[in-house]
Amino acid sequence: MYRLPSAKLPLTCLRVGLQGPFSGLATFTLWGLLLCLTGCQLGPGMFALARLHVSPPEEGMEEANPETDQTSVEEVSSTFPHSDYHWVSQEIWPEPTEGPRAVQELKNSPRFRWTLQATQVDHLKKTEKFIEIDTKSAPDQDQLADWWDQALKPTQTGSISCILLARHAPESLDELRLNRLESLALKGGWEKPKLNPENPVAEESDSRPDIQLNDQLAALEAWCYCLWRRPGNPEDKYRQAGELLQQVDLPDEVRRELWTGLARSLSPSLFPNFGQCFDQQTDPTVTSEDQQAAIDACLLYAITHPDLNNTNAEWPEQIWQLRWSNHPGVAIRFGLWLATTNHSLAESFLQEQLHHLDPQVKYAALRSLGLLDSETASKTLRSVLDQGGGQSRVVALRALGDRDADLIYRYAHEGDRQIREAVAAFAGKNPGGRSEIALSRLILDSVPQVQLAAVSAISEWDNEQAFSLLARGFHQGMLQTRQRCREELENRFHQTLAQIEETPEARLAILRQLAESNGLSVLSGATEMVASDERSTPLADLESLRAEIRELTQELLKPELTTDRLDEIRLRLEQIAGETPQPLHQEWDRFSDTDLLRISGQLELSTTLDIALFADLDSDSLSKRRLAASRLEQLGQKKSLPDWSVRLAGRRLQREQDPQIARILMRAIENETSPAARSVAQIALAHTWADVRVLGCLYAQKHRLPQLAVSLLPLLHDRNPAVQLAAINAAGACRNPILLYGLPHGTPEQQSGLRSLLGVVNRERERSVLIAMAQLQDEQARTELIKLTYNSSRQDVLEIIQAISELEDASFAPALIRRGWTESDPQVLRSILETLERIVPRENQPELSAAQFDRDRMAIWVRWSEKSAPLSQSQ
Repeated sequence: MYRLPSAKLPLTCLRVGLQGPFSGLATFTLWGLLLCLTGCQLGPGMFALARLHVSPPEEGMEEANPETDQTSVEEVSSTFPHSDYHWVSQEIWPEPTEGPRAVQELKNSPRFRWTLQATQVDHLKKTEKFIEIDTKSAPDQDQLADWWDQALKPTQTGSISCILLARHAPESLDELRLNRLESLALKGGWEKPKLNPENPVAEESDSRPDIQLNDQLAALEAWCYCLWRRPGNPEDKYRQAGELLQQVDLPDEVRRELWTGLARSLSPSLFPNFGQCFDQQTDPTVTSEDQQAAIDACLLYAITHPDLNNTNAEWPEQIWQLRWSNHPGVAIRFGLWLATTNHSLAESFLQEQLHHLDPQVKYAALRSLGLLDSETASKTLRSVLDQGGGQSRVVALRALGDRDADLIYRYAHEGDRQIREAVAAFAGKNPGGRSEIALSRLILDSVPQVQLAAVSAISEWDNEQAFSLLARGFHQGMLQTRQRCREELENRFHQTLAQIEETPEARLAILRQLAESNGLSVLSGATEMVASDERSTPLADLESLRAEIRELTQELLKPELTTDRLDEIRLRLEQIAGETPQPLHQEWDRFSDTDLLRISGQLELSTTLDIALFADLDSDSLSKRRLAASRLEQLGQKKSLPDWSVRLAGRRLQREQDPQIARILMRAIENETSPAARSVAQIALAHTWADVRVLGCLYAQKHRLPQLAVSLLPLLHDRNPAVQLAAINAAGACRNPILLYGLPHGTPEQQSGLRSLLGVVNRERERSVLIAMAQLQDEQARTELIKLTYNSSRQDVLEIIQAISELEDASFAPALIRRGWTESDPQVLRSILETLERIVPRENQPELSAAQFDRDRMAIWVRWSEKSAPLSQSQ
């Protein structure tokens, strides 16, 4: 462990409030005496009591005294019901998948390193497990008041309460509670039990229990945070912290905690002998923990001082020694520090880290690139998003999406499950119209994990915002989703809902009752919840509005309509479209395509009604049609298109002879999954133009629609190679077993399935066929894919392993572990390890953090496989 030199340090090592013995000690003592003499014992705590809504002590009553208040365990069991608590350290830096913005938000919303855990003992089963106490969410006033009462009691519960109070209400601590926190941080331990003066016992026999080191570190973190949030002169605030940091025999863990605690206010370059901990060559006693804590301190200072002048004087000169570090944690932090300080060498260093052996370093480098305002960094992220795979694409998407939210929402229908989960998480953090549209689709995704991710994403939304999405999931989601949504609805509205096994109609009836009793709305006769722009509109007014829309639309179809009346109708419809568009779309869905085209001709002069562009889309002018198609594509990328609009696009696609317009129309509806959109996709799959058929296949692959299986079967034998390959890829995604063997009747070349292509197509195409069959749970295809990892070239093996990774099929894990155990190629081994981490659910994976090398990680996977094999066989 790294220790300071034994020579005594001068007391003037720290500047900016860390000078010498801090002569303000006498002033501090004098002020304390004055406060006591004047009776102002609580000082700023009086204001704290008002903020916490805690009644001040009644007249004649004193504050809790640590020496006299011997609270029993039973008295505090309601606050902390378990018998054993301990503080456990965790990573303070956000995961790369949280995006660059999460790092920048640490300036105002810091994360705490120490989290509270409790040991829950099951005496019947003679087992115990750890439970993490939620100390991250904002406590309510009752919790704060409870912590306030407990904070001065000389028990473990009192210490915990004092730390939690400092975290969540640092400005509210009065002098007594701040002194208690300071005592825990600087000295440790709880107060001794008061001795009975009539029967004194030797002091040695009543020695207090030593506080655990982790408890002291948690208190030290809370104390430094509290000082940072409280106003005052830094010289006064950090006097004792500075004296503590200068102690020669200070434990390394305490020194590291002080570095990060003080770095929010003070430049780490001011800390005594701070730069020495970066150079392991000069001092072999320096550990990776020392280096990580030191670079953490530099990072925290950079984040909390984003406008500082980043000169070399701000940082220890030895910090550049870290650029050669092989430790993943140090490498990640150094790259993040370069990006946070916007250093001129940041981009080149991070580009180099993209080739690091450790995947976590690569992911962190992608996130750090998102912090740079650089066109080349954006191009790199875009390249990874378009051509990469697995977790790298998720990180790249979040890095780009923090700059352009529209980009993230366009990936709501991406074939990669991890991407869709990332979209759900982003939408939950950014409530609004776009996020509601994306989550309303993801909450009914075909993959249960995505549905659950959508439910979890809205946990922080208010009841009115979350209701429509939770109701949608409860009504139509999978069993697990319905269970989660039911729990959320019951907790939010304090009502018991119908059983999960009830029919959809029964669940919808329950939702109607729930909506009515809480002032919410559900569309009659439909499963969709009322859109956000209609929630405040009474149902009677909505029915009146729909009737008006029907009358105005029917009037547009009359031939004797005057110009003045046409202008009045157009202006009224534009007003409705701007205020409450949902009823307008619902009414227009009732009209035929022919009538809608006539209406578009009447309204073609409108600049706000979307239907107006269909007049140009049906024009004989090629330039007009292309311009109208492009406008429709832009609308489709920004919002969900109504059914009538999709129907008219399909009608145009069926007759369109210009391939460019046909492609644009398919891109316009690529995000829609309604029956109308599926009909358009069927038109595309049978189109005369090959590139339109490819777009139809891409649509089927993106949305994984089993309903399109029959339309895909003929394209498996298409003469165009690009169409055939696109159809094969789509067949695997569509999850319909009919695509394996084809239909039982009909001509073989049109209705046979994927299996008929084996031995017929070339080797590269056959690999795609095997991947598609494996997606359809074909055991033979899985076996053949594993065989190919032994009998192919190195590059082919890497491509096959990457393809297996994208299947996200955990049944490949045992075979890949056997393959990796004998693998000598480091790149292939690394690819296998990344695939295992992707296909095996995270909660089932072994603990890999202790392994520094790929071979060690593979050994852990082998041991995990041996332990899991008997269990899987018994199941």
